[in-house]
Amino acid sequence: MAVVKEIKKDDSKDYPVSRTTSRCTYTVVHSGEEPYLDLRTYGSETRMVEGHASQVMQFDRNAARTLYRALRETFDFD
Repeated sequence: MAVVKEIKKDDSKDYPVSRTTSRCTYTVVHSGEEPYLDLRTYGSETRMVEGHASQVMQFDRNAARTLYRALRETFDFD
């Protein structure tokens, strides 16, 4: 698990789109008064430990703001 404190755009690579799919859940967790967005992916359907999170990322307010801007820019959200 990692708390994401900063997100930066990386234009140096051209990564391929993955051919496998994964389930992702989100929840809000708190540390004192501060909320964190908790994202968990669960791997592909062929994953050996089904239902166990394979990646966990928790975004603080600043990282979530950057993620929000990246989503708006990428998908042309209003």
